[in-house]
Amino acid sequence: MRQGFALASGARRVGALVCGVLAIVEAGWVAQDVSVVGGDGLWQVWAGLAVPVGGAPLNTSVVDAALIGLYVVTAVAAFRAVAAGAFVAVGVVTLALRAPAVLILGGQWDGSLGVQGQLVLTAAGEVLGAVVLLVTVVRGRRVMPGREPSPPRAAAGVAAGLLLLVVAGMMGAWQFSRMAGLDGTEQPPGFFWRTVTGGYLVNALLGTPFGWLSWSTVGLCAAAAVASMTRTPWARPMGIAVAWLLLPLAVPVLAATKLTAPTVGEFGAAFAVAAAVVVALLLLPRAEGPFGWRSDSFDPDEIAGFAGQDTLTMPTFGAYGGTYLDPPPPPGPPPGGAGYLGPGQSW
Repeated sequence: MRQGFALASGARRVGALVCGVLAIVEAGWVAQDVSVVGGDGLWQVWAGLAVPVGGAPLNTSVVDAALIGLYVVTAVAAFRAVAAGAFVAVGVVTLALRAPAVLILGGQWDGSLGVQGQLVLTAAGEVLGAVVLLVTVVRGRRVMPGREPSPPRAAAGVAAGLLLLVVAGMMGAWQFSRMAGLDGTEQPPGFFWRTVTGGYLVNALLGTPFGWLSWSTVGLCAAAAVASMTRTPWARPMGIAVAWLLLPLAVPVLAATKLTAPTVGEFGAAFAVAAAVVVALLLLPRAEGPFGWRSDSFDPDEIAGFAGQDTLTMPTFGAYGGTYLDPPPPPGPPPGGAGYLGPGQSW
């Protein structure tokens, strides 16, 4: 029997609580933006089709919508005893997207608890929550026979990995071409470095700089591709989370696409969306729980109490030492009998 591992019930409750709190905090900032520009206006700003009145950026971007989706799904997956992979995937993605926001917002914070301070605390809290999820996985694991996240099938894992590698290669090549001026555009010195560090192209106060978002997604795609092709226990949740993350990069590009004359970047964005859908379909489990967990309902804390029992000496239900078709043994002698029959005797 395989020696897998599962998260203890306490660790799963901690992970679900962290994901729930992060989702509520993110939803609060989205609701605040809706109260300013309305639902339709928020979508247009997220898609890059409009700017708020006065030109000031909103608090959130489409990345926040992607994070809310990941937090909600992971909180649901936490009810599975083998939800460790979901916590790892969400923790890594959160660190990749929120670490620059802490540096950018923290460098401009004057220590007050106004909107700027609340944004700093939000970004720092999400980074802390991601660390808690990762620590929870490390500290809350319990070795359980046969209790491991189900890896993708060999063919599906290789196909998903190849698609993710193609997307990573396209995104990396596009970024290099822009940096080298091969796309025909000229930028001032240091422009692309500032897109990574937050000097340019930050479309929301909680937003991730475009350059950082692009390169971090390239790295996440490559890591998820390797996990899928090697069929590691984290392959399913990591691949699905990265596929979901590809949408924020593609939405602003596709929203402004002109079908009559699509550019190379627009074609790449469309391919990334299609690849994300295919990867998710390849990695989604069949007849199993969410995020690829085996659909068992046993709790490792409950099973641990039976670890010391010798189950090999316990009889199988309905069997009497032979096959299931063997008749049961004859009944014993009646009370008061000698325990055996002599010659010619009968009951």
